[in-house]
Amino acid sequence: MMNSPVSEKAMTAIYPDSQPHVVISGYYGFDNLGDELILQVLLQELKRRQVQITVLSGQPEKTALTYGVRALDRKNVIDILDCLSQATLLISGGGGLFQDVSGPLSPFYYGGLILIAKFLKVPVLFWSQGVGPLTGAFTRLITQLALQAADQVSVRDKQSAQIVRRLAGKMPTICADPVWLLETDGRKINQLGATKAFYIGLSLRPCKDLTSDGLDAFVQFCLRWVSDSSKPVRFLLLPFQNNQDEPLLKSFQAKMKAAGGDVCDWVDPAEVVTTIGQCDFLFGMRYHSLLLALLMGVPVYGLIYDPKVQSLISSLGLQGCEVKNLEYLDEAVIHRYYQQYPSPDIALLKEQAKISLEGLDALLDQAVQHTVFQK
Repeated sequence: MMNSPVSEKAMTAIYPDSQPHVVISGYYGFDNLGDELILQVLLQELKRRQVQITVLSGQPEKTALTYGVRALDRKNVIDILDCLSQATLLISGGGGLFQDVSGPLSPFYYGGLILIAKFLKVPVLFWSQGVGPLTGAFTRLITQLALQAADQVSVRDKQSAQIVRRLAGKMPTICADPVWLLETDGRKINQLGATKAFYIGLSLRPCKDLTSDGLDAFVQFCLRWVSDSSKPVRFLLLPFQNNQDEPLLKSFQAKMKAAGGDVCDWVDPAEVVTTIGQCDFLFGMRYHSLLLALLMGVPVYGLIYDPKVQSLISSLGLQGCEVKNLEYLDEAVIHRYYQQYPSPDIALLKEQAKISLEGLDALLDQAVQHTVFQK
């Protein structure tokens, strides 16, 4: 029985039995804004193609209500097996699912789903993912098996493609993150208040390299920025996954206030996307904070904790600093960088993001033929 508040009768009206059934597996239903934006783009494209959709989610009821699709508890093995047995396509992705930095479970979970789908003779699209880092022998093995089993593989950067080629002996399609296809209203100037302040967006997330001393150093850097600025400065604190980001951002806010800089404003998670478009500058640690700012024409500076962040800013000729080296940030250098900001051309990334849909269309065509043949 599907864990969705939407009735089966209503779902039958939405999804005729003649349509192919696509199951989506990713880090969905965990209130991670970046991953939810990926899902939003994917569902937007799938709904245009008129298919049945089931999302495996950490909060199936919320996912079903938010997007108007079927959703299953991603931990309910019996329901998942039943669902996959009736599926015509499994989409694994997007996002960084196959990495073991946060622990070994992620590759085993997502790789296991791929192998189960192939055992049930369900085609698999390994879709627009970042792959790695993979430090453990077993996580490399399960990733290798999953990649070799997938019918099509697309990755969002060259580094991931190199890992795929080493592990699986195949060259994947290189595209770009699906969120580049998100439709936005662009940058909105002077929408945050009557005062002509300089608004700096700030995205932080926990990682082992961002120590308490490093955060203290970043606070001192920000205070120097405030004191050197010719106009009032406000820092807009942007949580992308509230349960992870809030403690760190609140700590930054408290440290700023204790040092005499009461210049921080908390942004509600539901308002993060629209608020980014109103910033004058953004210090971004979260990958999708940088992507959204770039999409909206907001100048960015990367706080690098992961190769994917380095890859993004390097590909566009932008600057950043590893979070373990925050003590070396120089406000004069960053001011000059902002004043001479190179206005990166993201048109190519948008076009590359569309490439991921070509693999989707090809496998959906096969799914349609499979459905027709079954009839």
